[in-house]
Amino acid sequence: MLNLRRHKKDITIAERKEISVKLLRYVLPLALALVLLASAAGCRQNGSGPQQQSQAALEQLLSCTLQQADDFDTAMSAAFAETTENSEAGLLPGNDEELMEHLTNRFGGSMTEACIKDLAMSRSIYRSAALAKEIGSDINAGSVELTKRSGEEECYDFSAEIKTSAGNPAAKASGTISMEKDGDKWKASHITLTFDEAGGTSDSPADSIASGPACPSVNGALRVDGTQLVDKNGSPVQLRGISTHGLAWFPEYVNEDCFRQLHEEWQANVIRLAMYTAEYGGYCTGGDRDALKQLIDRGVASARRQDMYAVIDWHILSDSNPNTYLEDAKAFFGEMAAKYAQSDHILYEICNEPNGSTSWEEIKAYAEQIIPVIRSQDEDAVILVGTPNWSQYVDQAAADPIASYENIMYTLHFYAATHTDDLRQKLTGAVESGLPVFVSEYGICDASGSGAIDTAQADLWVETLDKYGISYIAWNLSGKEESSAMLKSSCGKNSGFTQEDLSESGRWVYQMLRK
Repeated sequence: MLNLRRHKKDITIAERKEISVKLLRYVLPLALALVLLASAAGCRQNGSGPQQQSQAALEQLLSCTLQQADDFDTAMSAAFAETTENSEAGLLPGNDEELMEHLTNRFGGSMTEACIKDLAMSRSIYRSAALAKEIGSDINAGSVELTKRSGEEECYDFSAEIKTSAGNPAAKASGTISMEKDGDKWKASHITLTFDEAGGTSDSPADSIASGPACPSVNGALRVDGTQLVDKNGSPVQLRGISTHGLAWFPEYVNEDCFRQLHEEWQANVIRLAMYTAEYGGYCTGGDRDALKQLIDRGVASARRQDMYAVIDWHILSDSNPNTYLEDAKAFFGEMAAKYAQSDHILYEICNEPNGSTSWEEIKAYAEQIIPVIRSQDEDAVILVGTPNWSQYVDQAAADPIASYENIMYTLHFYAATHTDDLRQKLTGAVESGLPVFVSEYGICDASGSGAIDTAQADLWVETLDKYGISYIAWNLSGKEESSAMLKSSCGKNSGFTQEDLSESGRWVYQMLRK
């Protein structure tokens, strides 16, 4: 063995080389092995990687004992007991300190505080407890299947079968989960959750726990079957949500936190991105086209991450006839369809409200030039076509529909204080004759968008739309000084809205979507 105790002056150059070689051969591999062992121990201690931690978080969220369900009830009851006349149940749970402490104690090891609060606000965090109490049994999530989302860091689609303590099917759950590093541990930062009907008995508890709104991660790309919008499996789907105001006018509401609140708290499953073509800042009248397309890109991406469908709306209004900017429309929809051909959550609305003297023949001729542009890139996305007189004369479209293409729907717009029985009869007559209709814009005020509100007529409209499974989108997400706006003009926020921030229209839409 080499004697390392000799005085360094006695060590020759050759011996120094020999020492270096032996250090590389023996000491460095040993040091590396020790580092790897420490790293492995650290991984075991910190719960391994993001995929394993996401599975653990979901198993915890989807499993519940009867005792845990009783504890939930106690905490929830205490929170709702403090609800005042001016606060809406559903906003409170995410703000109640004692309830949040209870939830954090249970889920804080696997979820971030923001994730827990989001789940509490939407009450998704209570779903498993409600299911356990309904069937009178502890429940647990069996194998949770995870699929990594392409192009997204640590985001997974999931599905799981929930079973009773006896091993019987209770329900199925699906959704998405995103992970982030919290210190040295991976935690869930965002979860969307949908409960589906169980494969067990006919009196499944899923009947009493409303399945969440249709969402792309579960229902996939939509299509048209007869008069009905259906999902990838052919099951009927209804989209209910909110439209932005003109993107150039109110761009601040196109943000992730706002869309998250609309989806999780309001229970909206679609956002309409309204881009004026001819108003101030319009795409065809001097607006910043690149900036407008960037807003659409941001909205489409935020909708996808929040598991919502998105309608790209060519919002004609003062230009009256969609043929006015036909070539611009061709170029725009060609670009959008090429960009989003592989996206399951996109619908195209090719002319918002044809008006004035614009006839159905002119609208149809326009549509028959725009649709093939989209179809050359995207073979089966749902396309919405406007109808005459501010998208009201659906009867004319029913008499002469577009026959050359599939997955086409026709839009009807209403404002409840102006449009009542006559327009509802026109709607039902068109649908019963076989026309697929989509209400891509409505308000509960008069047709000016800034007049009196009629909630009684609004209720009748919703009753009719629900009866026929027709989708509907409320106008508009802004704080503009008008009665159709969802927010009060005094609201300076672009997300995190409270009941005090909502206008009368906003409160009605909020409550209606959550029923």
